[in-house]
Order: sequence, then structure tokens, then C-alpha cells
Amino acid sequence: MKTTSTRRPAFTLVEMLVVILIMSILVTLVTLGVTRAMRFASEVGTKTEMAQIEQALGVAALDLGRVPYIPSYLKLCDTPSAYGASPTGLDAMSRRILQQMFPKWSDAAPAGWGNATLDASEAFVFILGGVEGNQGFSLGAKPFSSPAASERRKGPYFNFDS
Repeated sequence: MKTTSTRRPAFTLVEMLVVILIMSILVTLVTLGVTRAMRFASEVGTKTEMAQIEQALGVAALDLGRVPYIPSYLKLCDTPSAYGASPTGLDAMSRRILQQMFPKWSDAAPAGWGNATLDASEAFVFILGGVEGNQGFSLGAKPFSSPAASERRKGPYFNFDS
């Protein structure tokens, strides 16, 4: 007598475990690829921004009479005569750079930014331009707030994000 088996077709436990293992390996590989691509994109964005800042520094150096570096400190005075008759050191360097940046700056046309000394990061933002010219200042000065000052200015060379 012949007996017929009435087993239903189904997956065995081993087959199910193999499928789950394969799927988990694929998910892991895709996740690693995506995170690596995201890290690479962030790195490329940073390198691009650094290259733009480097280019802005080069253009500023050409425009300002081949300034070899952005100064670590910059002294701001409303008028050129406020630096004294024969300025030396920081006063002389600041006056020279400001006269190159603002060719029409004179005692008759004061800048309107007050008297202050900018630290390295503030001088960097001041010279390259900044967003509306005043981004990055810890003191209350807004050197480009008056339209007359911004009309006389060389640059800006770079627009910083807020």
C-alpha cells in the first residue's frame, strides 16, 4: 500500500536563516557606503570653501597692494589723521591697509566705524568683507553700515555664512 505525503511546501528554518543573513549583509554594506559617501561629501564641501577663502585672500592681496598676509590685529580709526602724523607699527600698517581698502577715505569723509582694535578673526572678516560687512564683530562697530563707506570700499572678496 502506497501512502501519499500531504506535506505543504514551505521554507525550512535553515533556509529562512540564510535569507536573513544575506539581507543583513546587504543592509550593512549599503549603510557603510552611504555613511562613507556622506563623510566624503562633507569633506569636499569643506575643501571647496577653504579653496574659495584662499582665492579670496589672493584677490585681496592683489587688490590691496600685495599684502602678504591678513594682519592679526587691525586698528580702526574714523579718519586717517587719527593715526598721527607719522604712525609706526600697528598704526602704520592699519592706516596703509585701510587707505588701500577705502581709496576715498579721508578726514573730510570719516568712515563712521569708531575707534577700535580688531583681533585676528575680526580683521580677517573685516578685510575679506563678511555678510553685509559686519558679520563676526564682537564689538558694537558696524564698519559698512553707512552707504557712503560701502560705496568707497574695495571688495568684498568673500561672503561668510552667518
